[in-house]
Amino acid sequence: MRRLGTRLAWDSRAQQGAAVRRCSRRVAVRGALTLAGAVLLGGCAVGGASERTWDGRFLTIATIGGALGEALASAAFASFARASGCRVQAVALPVDALVAELRRQLFSGRVEWDLVVLDAPRLVALGRELPGLFAQPGALAALPGADLPAALRDLGVPLLTDTLVAGARPAAFGGRVPTGWGAIWAHDRFPGTRYVPRDPVGLLEAAALADGVSPEKLYPLDLDRVFAALDRVRPALTAWWANPERAAEALTTGAADLLVARGGEVRAALAGGTAAVFVPGATVTIPVALAALRGAPNGDVARAFFTHALLAETQGALRAAGYQPWLADDDHESDAAVASDLDWWAAQGGAALARFAAWWGSGG
Repeated sequence: MRRLGTRLAWDSRAQQGAAVRRCSRRVAVRGALTLAGAVLLGGCAVGGASERTWDGRFLTIATIGGALGEALASAAFASFARASGCRVQAVALPVDALVAELRRQLFSGRVEWDLVVLDAPRLVALGRELPGLFAQPGALAALPGADLPAALRDLGVPLLTDTLVAGARPAAFGGRVPTGWGAIWAHDRFPGTRYVPRDPVGLLEAAALADGVSPEKLYPLDLDRVFAALDRVRPALTAWWANPERAAEALTTGAADLLVARGGEVRAALAGGTAAVFVPGATVTIPVALAALRGAPNGDVARAFFTHALLAETQGALRAAGYQPWLADDDHESDAAVASDLDWWAAQGGAALARFAAWWGSGG
């Protein structure tokens, strides 16, 4: 298998990180997952496997890396390797490169990855465009009461909620802190270096909100209005980032006075002592899903990992890393947060992604 991006591996001898807190799950799913876990993992229990069902086997999982990739590594990949005996290889690529590689594998007929962790909006758009790319998530898709979003039902399962947020360095603005997406767009009132993602998922929603669209009327997205808003802020954008680590570094070093990035990257920068703050009122929530590739070389192991990823212990570890797990009884979002509409992304996402690529390529 040729090497792509960054590879990390955990074997069954790897030590667990800090103890994770148990996260409660929706009652409708709890019993079904217990049964599925017994079948798919052969009775293996995280932290004390009595049967190493997948000893000597391999599993390759692609992610977009960054803080999310690190959280998945510590919360899910290492514990699955320990419980099952499977060796997990993680491939971390910027989202554009990850999607390009997915296409290559599909069209070449040589599938090298088993699973992918990807933003659900992009996943459902790819599922509509490339119907042969993803396999049904096996036993989990049929769980009664699992409450899978309709747009994801034949593609994967929601794993956690990520966020697109903004971080600011108050010192760059005379001690002031911008508030809301509109302030981030207002480069006349808040002049400074701006770094934004080269990824429309979440950014399109942020542009609409910055232009004054109310959250309850965000969808269906008015793409003409969205791209007009992007045109207005484009002269003030200093850099487009593709690598999540570079985004956090820009805020840490002061290269960016305003950074639009995933919540994990901004949290990491702030935890390192960066003199920056979250921008209040600037949050778009982005569901993240786990999907299996059709024709994956280790499809049987991949189905077992689906179950492991949704266990209480795994979801609790994701919460401890700062992410909202999907299976949480305390499901709620901040009043300032705006959630992605997966039905819209399934129907219109392909066109939106193509339009953004053309817009960015014309001089972004």
